[in-house]
Amino acid sequence: MFSFLDYSHHPRSSFRQSNSSNDSTNRARNSSMRQRKNSSNTRLTILLLFISGTFLALTLPAVVLNLIVSIQLTPNGTTFDISIDTSRRDQQLTAKTYYTICRLLMIVNHSTNFLLYLVVGKRFRRDLKLICLGHWRQFCRQ
Repeated sequence: MFSFLDYSHHPRSSFRQSNSSNDSTNRARNSSMRQRKNSSNTRLTILLLFISGTFLALTLPAVVLNLIVSIQLTPNGTTFDISIDTSRRDQQLTAKTYYTICRLLMIVNHSTNFLLYLVVGKRFRRDLKLICLGHWRQFCRQ
């Protein structure tokens, strides 16, 4: 029907047929490279989800506390005073404890990225090891 699509008489068609094993090898190699790239992308996605999740979990209490305090602030002249009744000592202690815990979680948040990269990132561990060994070798030579 479409005889003009038949390239069997073309001089380069024998070249194509002889290289069919190379084509299958190249396809297998490309498939393997795609699988590694997909695996790498999946690991990166998981790492970024962990980083985002820990950021939200560790900063959300401080944000909520700041919102609660800012809602309960009342203008008193040119400054703001907290309108929470903190006349009782146990309420003061509880408020300070919540504030301290929220601040601690915010501080911990700053170090979690390094720890998550260290735990999940294979390439990060490899590069960190190379950097540390390079500096250690320079230190030992001096």
